[in-house]
Amino acid sequence: MPGDWDVAQEQALASGWHALTSSNLSAYEYLPDRQVLRIRFKSGRTYQYSDVPSQVVLDLEAASSPGSFFSASIKNAFAYTQV
Repeated sequence: MPGDWDVAQEQALASGWHALTSSNLSAYEYLPDRQVLRIRFKSGRTYQYSDVPSQVVLDLEAASSPGSFFSASIKNAFAYTQV
Protein backbone atom coordinates (compact mmCIF):
# COMPACT_ATOMS: atom_id res chain seq x y z
CA MET A 1 0.00 0.00 0.00
CA PRO A 2 1.48 3.42 -0.95
CA GLY A 3 2.74 5.36 2.03
CA ASP A 4 3.57 2.32 4.14
CA TRP A 5 7.23 1.79 5.00
CA ASP A 6 8.75 -1.17 3.23
CA VAL A 7 12.24 -2.64 3.03
CA ALA A 8 13.28 -0.34 0.18
CA GLN A 9 12.21 2.73 2.14
CA GLU A 10 14.07 1.57 5.24
CA GLN A 11 17.20 1.04 3.13
CA ALA A 12 16.77 4.54 1.69
CA LEU A 13 16.64 6.02 5.19
CA ALA A 14 19.80 4.13 6.10
CA SER A 15 21.55 5.59 3.05
CA GLY A 16 21.01 9.31 3.64
CA TRP A 17 17.27 9.83 3.54
CA HIS A 18 15.56 11.54 6.48
CA ALA A 19 11.99 10.78 7.52
CA LEU A 20 9.43 13.57 7.60
CA THR A 21 6.35 13.72 9.77
CA SER A 22 3.73 14.72 7.26
CA SER A 23 0.47 13.50 5.79
CA ASN A 24 1.89 13.91 2.26
CA LEU A 25 5.69 13.66 2.49
CA SER A 26 7.64 10.54 3.51
CA ALA A 27 11.31 11.52 3.46
CA TYR A 28 13.96 13.74 1.93
CA GLU A 29 17.58 13.50 0.85
CA TYR A 30 19.83 16.53 0.32
CA LEU A 31 23.04 16.57 -1.71
CA PRO A 32 24.70 19.80 -0.55
CA ASP A 33 27.58 19.73 -3.03
CA ARG A 34 25.02 19.82 -5.88
CA GLN A 35 22.25 21.69 -4.02
CA VAL A 36 19.84 18.91 -4.95
CA LEU A 37 16.87 18.09 -2.74
CA ARG A 38 14.96 14.85 -3.31
CA ILE A 39 11.58 14.47 -1.70
CA ARG A 40 9.70 11.18 -1.51
CA PHE A 41 5.95 11.47 -1.21
CA LYS A 42 3.67 9.01 0.52
CA SER A 43 2.28 8.18 -2.93
CA GLY A 44 5.65 6.57 -3.65
CA ARG A 45 6.74 9.23 -6.14
CA THR A 46 10.09 10.98 -5.75
CA TYR A 47 10.91 14.42 -7.11
CA GLN A 48 14.29 16.08 -7.40
CA TYR A 49 14.54 19.85 -6.90
CA SER A 50 17.53 21.79 -8.26
CA ASP A 51 19.54 24.72 -6.84
CA VAL A 52 18.05 24.42 -3.34
CA PRO A 53 20.12 26.31 -0.75
CA SER A 54 20.99 24.44 2.43
CA GLN A 55 19.03 26.97 4.51
CA VAL A 56 15.82 25.85 2.81
CA VAL A 57 16.56 22.26 3.87
CA LEU A 58 17.26 23.38 7.44
CA ASP A 59 13.94 25.25 7.42
CA LEU A 60 12.17 22.14 6.09
CA GLU A 61 13.66 20.07 8.92
CA ALA A 62 12.58 22.64 11.52
CA ALA A 63 9.09 23.25 10.16
CA SER A 64 6.20 22.33 12.42
CA SER A 65 4.39 21.28 9.23
CA PRO A 66 6.83 20.00 6.59
CA GLY A 67 4.00 19.64 4.07
CA SER A 68 2.92 23.26 4.46
CA PHE A 69 6.53 24.44 4.28
CA PHE A 70 7.06 22.38 1.13
CA SER A 71 3.95 23.85 -0.51
CA ALA A 72 4.86 27.42 0.40
CA SER A 73 8.63 27.42 -0.07
CA ILE A 74 9.75 24.58 -2.34
CA LYS A 75 6.99 23.28 -4.61
CA ASN A 76 6.85 26.19 -7.08
CA ALA A 77 10.14 27.86 -6.16
CA PHE A 78 12.63 25.40 -7.67
CA ALA A 79 12.94 23.51 -10.93
CA TYR A 80 12.12 19.82 -10.48
CA THR A 81 11.90 16.49 -12.22
CA GLN A 82 10.30 13.21 -11.21
CA VAL A 83 12.90 10.53 -10.55
